[in-house]
Amino acid sequence: MSTPGGPDSTAAALLRAASDGDKKSAAEHREREVVHVVVHCLLSEQPFNRFYPRVLGGLLNQQRQFGMLIRCAFWDVMSKENLTREAKSNVGRAIGMLAVVYDFSLAVLKKFNFGDASEANTTLLSAVLQEFTGSSFGKTLQKFAHFASAYPKMGRNLRIFMRKLGNTCNNEAFRVFLSKLASELRDLVP
Repeated sequence: MSTPGGPDSTAAALLRAASDGDKKSAAEHREREVVHVVVHCLLSEQPFNRFYPRVLGGLLNQQRQFGMLIRCAFWDVMSKENLTREAKSNVGRAIGMLAVVYDFSLAVLKKFNFGDASEANTTLLSAVLQEFTGSSFGKTLQKFAHFASAYPKMGRNLRIFMRKLGNTCNNEAFRVFLSKLASELRDLVP
């Protein structure tokens, strides 16, 4: 699926392939298929391949309308209970990478099932959070505060999840990051 120009060229090539034809509804259907194919590749690739989130980011850079298509594809994945822990981890890392690098909205997390304490589901959200550890704390806090203020119940559940994950996490730096983020979020968005 790679082209010589990298992920952005791949995204542009996929857009050109999807836009051929006269009917607008057919082009929209092909665009949706393109997103689903890339997400399927993302799920299937072991170990995690950063190429696929970068292709999705290239699609976002080309046309912002892909944001909703990508969000819907991730919602479909989140609702599947039969996916492996590795597949859900790949999705979590992709969401985190898109949020950090391509300013993808965390509104995708509003469909996350906080009641499902399965290992795969927990891995998805912890992978999202781990992608933010490489970003500046101020930017991370701003992004999560915006999400928590837009969706107060989800923000509260996210803070609870962060505290629980911080208590069970073996990585000291990640534990400190989570406790600081949960504390700051509680102060900003009660």
